[in-house]
Amino acid sequence: MTTNEYLVTERPRRIPTYPGLILKEDVLPNLGLSITTAAKELGVSRQTLHRILKGSHPITSSMALRLGRFCDTDPALWLRLQQAFDLKKAEVELGDELKKIPIHVSRASRYSKDDFDGFSIELSKEEDGDWLALFEELPNVSAFGESPESALHELHEAWEGIKESYLKHNEPVPVAPSKKDYSGQFNVRIDKRIHRALAIEAAQAGISLNTLVAQKLSQSVKSPGK
Repeated sequence: MTTNEYLVTERPRRIPTYPGLILKEDVLPNLGLSITTAAKELGVSRQTLHRILKGSHPITSSMALRLGRFCDTDPALWLRLQQAFDLKKAEVELGDELKKIPIHVSRASRYSKDDFDGFSIELSKEEDGDWLALFEELPNVSAFGESPESALHELHEAWEGIKESYLKHNEPVPVAPSKKDYSGQFNVRIDKRIHRALAIEAAQAGISLNTLVAQKLSQSVKSPGK
């Protein structure tokens, strides 16, 4: 198996709001609590809470548990907000230094994602020693080989044959999700109890329901382009 190098550049994004600012501008004002009172109820010193509100002190696991109890929210929410802020801040600080680091992706031989029309490829070794290559988005499109290279070759041949069959029968060829255009909006029906719980969590965190749901979705799916 060979290793190819990929240099990826991305459009810079805005640094997320640090959790302390949400507490300072939304949570505490909505609760009508002063920093002194909030610190007392949280069981921490006023100085500690003041540093968190300024963004000079991160949300620790212990503090996330306290805030989760204090706001009746999932403690992990506060850790995720802190992590998102820390990661993006570090990315901005590293700047071009980070972009100069090549991304090494294990790929067999000469094949790339473009050879499979944008579909993601999963390679795995079976118990009998053969290699299995398949489309992550269409697991039924698969092939075996004695090596990663041969498995990918067989998969490529199979995919070309499948596309020919679709065209022969005047049927649309499946399109990879990475090749489709998305509006960034969609409607989904959920249980009203879940809707209510999300609305409460968003209100207590001082963010909109849309923002909360978008955060939860982004944390539950793979990063775009990977």
